[in-house]
Amino acid sequence: MSRIDGERIRVLHVDDDPDFVELTARFLEREAPAMRVVGHTSPEKALERLSDEPFDCVVSDFDMPEMTGLAFLRAVRDDHPDLPFVLFTGKGSEEIASEAISAGVDDYMQKGSGTDQYAVFANRIERTVEQHHAKTTLEERERQYATLVGNLPGIAYRCANEPGWPVEFVSEGCRELTGYDPAAFEGTSFGEKLLDDEVRERVRGEIRAAIEDGESFELTYPIETRGGERKWLWERGCAVRENGAVVAIEGFMTDVTDRKQRERELRETRRRYRSLIDAAPDAILLADAETGEIVDANEAAAQLLGRPREELVGLHQTDLHPAEEVDRYRGLFEQHVRETTGRTPLSVEDSVVVVDADGERIPVEISANVVEIDDRRLVQGFFRDTSDRRERERELERYRTLVESVGDPMYMLDADGVVQMANAAMIDELGYDRETLVGSHVGQFMTDDDVRQGERLIADLVESGDTWGSYETYIETADGDRVLGEDKIAVMTDADGDLRGTVGVFRDITDRKERERELEQYETIVETVPDGVFVLDEAGRIVEANENAATYLGRERGELLGTSMWDLVEAGVLDGSSFEPYRELVRELLSSKTDTEKGKYLLELPDGRVFEIHLALRPYEESYRGTVGAMRDVTERERRQRELERRNERLDQFASVVSHDLRTPLELARGNLELGRERVADEPAELEPVADALDRIDRLIEDLLTLARQGETVGETEMVALERVAERAWRGTVTGDATLRFDDPGTVEADPDRLRELYENLFANAVEHAGPDVTVTVGGHEDGFYVADDGPGIPPDRREEVFERGVSDTDCGTGFGLSIVRNVARAHGWSVSATESTAGGARFEISVP
Repeated sequence: MSRIDGERIRVLHVDDDPDFVELTARFLEREAPAMRVVGHTSPEKALERLSDEPFDCVVSDFDMPEMTGLAFLRAVRDDHPDLPFVLFTGKGSEEIASEAISAGVDDYMQKGSGTDQYAVFANRIERTVEQHHAKTTLEERERQYATLVGNLPGIAYRCANEPGWPVEFVSEGCRELTGYDPAAFEGTSFGEKLLDDEVRERVRGEIRAAIEDGESFELTYPIETRGGERKWLWERGCAVRENGAVVAIEGFMTDVTDRKQRERELRETRRRYRSLIDAAPDAILLADAETGEIVDANEAAAQLLGRPREELVGLHQTDLHPAEEVDRYRGLFEQHVRETTGRTPLSVEDSVVVVDADGERIPVEISANVVEIDDRRLVQGFFRDTSDRRERERELERYRTLVESVGDPMYMLDADGVVQMANAAMIDELGYDRETLVGSHVGQFMTDDDVRQGERLIADLVESGDTWGSYETYIETADGDRVLGEDKIAVMTDADGDLRGTVGVFRDITDRKERERELEQYETIVETVPDGVFVLDEAGRIVEANENAATYLGRERGELLGTSMWDLVEAGVLDGSSFEPYRELVRELLSSKTDTEKGKYLLELPDGRVFEIHLALRPYEESYRGTVGAMRDVTERERRQRELERRNERLDQFASVVSHDLRTPLELARGNLELGRERVADEPAELEPVADALDRIDRLIEDLLTLARQGETVGETEMVALERVAERAWRGTVTGDATLRFDDPGTVEADPDRLRELYENLFANAVEHAGPDVTVTVGGHEDGFYVADDGPGIPPDRREEVFERGVSDTDCGTGFGLSIVRNVARAHGWSVSATESTAGGARFEISVP
C-alpha cells in the first residue's frame, strides 16, 4: 500500500479515547507501512497541528465531548476546503451516515469487531487520498484542454446523456458563429436556443440512432443565430462511454452556410426540372444528341410504352418505333438535332407511331427540342397519345388499384352468387388462392343460412331501390375457422332494374364484439370490487365512479359525476392539501425520467379516515387525458403502522445507546488482547478464556439488539418457498461437516428476511447442541413446517423453558436464539413447539393457522 509515486501518506486521527487513538495508529501503520498516523484526543489541538504541518487526510470520531465530528469537519473545511476527511465512529446509523455525507465527508466507516477492519480502513484512507490527487491532476488537464478547444475555428461542445441532453460545455467559437456567449448555452437543452422543434427532433433522432449503433454521427442542419440570421452547421460527434454506458455526447460544429447555399441552388434547379418532367401528362424522353441513346424518361413515357423507366433507359431512340421504319425515324431524329434550339421546338404530327411492349402501335404527336444539361447536348421529346384507349385503361387501373389497396376484404358476385372478383384482403382472410375462389359459389365460404339471409337483403335492396345494406354473418376460412363480420352489400342492376350482381365488403368485427363483452365484464368487476374506483379527466373532474367511491366520499353516484376535486374541497369532503400529492404523482407518471406506469399515495380526509390511492394514467397518444384510480380504506392499518413506528423508534434509541456504550470498551479489550498475544511468544492458556468470553459478550449484544429492534414485528409478507429461504440461511450460518436435507417443506406467506432469521437461529442451535457434523432436516407437516436434527434432543421437562430468554446449556450459547425464533413465529401469527425427531434429536414444529 503506497500512494502515487511511493510518497508517504500523513494521516491526522482525532478521537477522545487516547487508548483507541494509539491502537488505531499501530494497526493502520502495520497494515500500510507507507502511512504515518498522528493522533490527537482534542479537536482544537488537532486544528492547531493541521495549520502547522501538512497532512494528506483527516480521520475523526463522531461523538466527542469537545465538539462533534461534523463540527470538526466544518472547522477543517474553513481553512482546508479540499483536504480529504473520513468519519470513523462507533455510533453508526443511517441518519448519521446521511448527515455526514450531506455535510461533505469523503468517506464514512463504522467501527466494527476485530482487527481485520483496519486493513479495510487503511485501504479506504489510501483510496480517498489517491482520488483527491487524481482529481487535482484532472482539473489541470481540463484547464489545458479548455485552452486548446477555446481556439478552434468552430464550436466544440459536450452534453450530458440525460433527458433533454443538457449542455455541460461549449467553446468560445460559439460567439462568432451564433452570437451567443458560451455561458448562455450551459445547462440548456441541446439545440434549445438555435433549432426549431422539428429540426431539433430530427437531429436528436439521427444522433440517438448513431449512438445505439455504436457509431459516430455526422449531419448538417440549419440554425437561427441570436441576431435572427439563418446559418447551416456541419456537425460531427460521438458518444462518451464509461464502463459500457453512455454518459455524454461530444462533438464539433462548423459553418457551412455558403456551401449549403450553392448545393441548394443546384438541387433546386434539378428538382424543378425533374418535377416538370414527372408532372407532365405527356410522355417525355431524353436522348443523347450524338448517339441517339435514351438517357431518361418520365412515368408517363413508361405507361405509354408499357415498359418500366429503367428498361427504356439505354435503348436507341429508333427502338421506340416500327422496325420497318428505322431509317425514317433516324432521319427525323437527326432533323431535330439540326433544326431545333432550346426555344424553338420542332413538331411532327403526321403518321408518327410508337410501339409498346405488346407490339401494339400507338399514334402519337411528337414535339422536340435540344437542351444542354451538365455540358451534354440532349434531345428532349414530348410524345402525346392521340388515342383515347390509354385514358380508359388508366381509369380502369385506378379502380383496380383502389380495390386492391383497400384494407377490408372485398368481393364481387354475379346474379347467381358466383365469385367474379376478390381483392387481396379477401384472399388473405379466407386463405384460398385466387384461382380456387374466383368462379366458385359464395357457399364456398358461407353457410346456407347466411347465404339465404344475404339473398333476402339483396332482394329488399332491388325492390326498394336502395344502394347499400348490411348484415352480420360468419365466413368460413380454408382452415375451417369461422370469422364473425359485418357484410356490407351493394347491388348492381341493368337499365331495366334487373340484378346483374353484387359487391360485398366484409369487415371483421370479432374484436369489436370481444371488446363489448370485455366492457360488460369490466363494468361488473368495477361495481363488485370492495375498493372505490374512479376516473378523472385532465381538469380533475370525476367522469366515472362506482358506488363504493361515492359511499367513501359521502355522495350519491349521480351527484358525484361531473364534480371536480376543488368542488369536493369546497364541500369539506377533501382537504385542500390533498391536491399536491395527486399533482406530484401525475407529474411523475408523465415525466420522461421514469418508466413508472402507476403509483400510489395516502389521502387523509378531514374526518380522519385514511385511504390508499392507486393511480394510473388514462391511455393517450399526444395529450394528457386524466387518470384512473382506486381508493382503499386503510385507516386501521395506518393507525397500527404509526403505533409500530413510535414503538420501534423507542427501541432503536435503546439499541443505539446499548450498542455504542458496550462496543467501544469491548473493541478496546479485543485490541489489547491481540497486542498482548503478539508480544508473548507462547500464548498463555489464561488468554483463551478471555477471548471466548469476549466472543460470547459480542454474541449477547447482537442477540439483545435483534430482540430489541425487531421483537414480534414483521415487514411486508409474500408467498415464499421455504426450501430457498432455508438454503440461504444455511449458507450464511453453518460451516464444517454439517448436512442439510429437505422433506418437501412447501411454501408459506411470510416476511422473507424474518423467516431467514428464524432458520438461522434454529440451524445455529442444532450445530451448537448436536456438534459440527449434525444432519438437519427441513420439511413440512399438515399444519406448517419443521426443523429437525439427529443430536441428543431436548428432555421433555425442558421443552417449554428453552424458548425463554437467556436459557442455554452450553458455555458458548447466549440463550437468546430460540427466544428469537419464538418472536419471529409470533410476529407472523404462528406458534412454535419443541418435540423429539425421528432420529432421537430435537424437532421444532412451526404451526401456521
